[in-house]
Amino acid sequence: NYFSYFYSFNFNPNFAEKFEPDNWELAVNNLAFRKAIFHGFNRKAAVLTEEPYSPNNRLLNTITPKNFLDFEGTDYTQLGSLADISHTDSFNKELALEYKEKAIDELKGIACFPVKVLMPYNTGSVEWASRAQVIEQQLENILGIDFIDIIIDARPPTGFLSKTRRSGDYSILECNWGPDFADPETYTTPFGPDGVV
Repeated sequence: NYFSYFYSFNFNPNFAEKFEPDNWELAVNNLAFRKAIFHGFNRKAAVLTEEPYSPNNRLLNTITPKNFLDFEGTDYTQLGSLADISHTDSFNKELALEYKEKAIDELKGIACFPVKVLMPYNTGSVEWASRAQVIEQQLENILGIDFIDIIIDARPPTGFLSKTRRSGDYSILECNWGPDFADPETYTTPFGPDGVV
């Protein structure tokens, strides 16, 4: 299908005090902190939980999936600067560690480390549960438990969207979006200030 799956940072946390939402908000608003996680996230390891034989076929570097739309015979994801993004893996351990150090320096005296990262998942999906564990292990192994403490939280499938995603009860969450019409612009809907989540 043409759904895109991605992980979202929550800039307006609405979760229990034990997960330190104020500290999360300070950290997530720091670009270096977000880039450390972005470059430390091994998407292929995560996708292996659902597609163990051809994981690369599921990986996207753009929100708009490949083969959704072409322009005069060229796939949309291969137009202009999107072509470079389409062929670049965001996973880069060295960059992740550079951004970690930069974030620690910039957030010194502002945020407390390790930053608690609440990452819920829907128990209606066995693959999602496995993926959450893989992501926790690989991010904490790369960035260190002195930097982040990922807390995976099992949630029931009933009301998951409204009680978790729409209510802001997460730090990082696996999300998805599909097209409403045959135009790449449809994939930008969740990312605007009035975005639908």
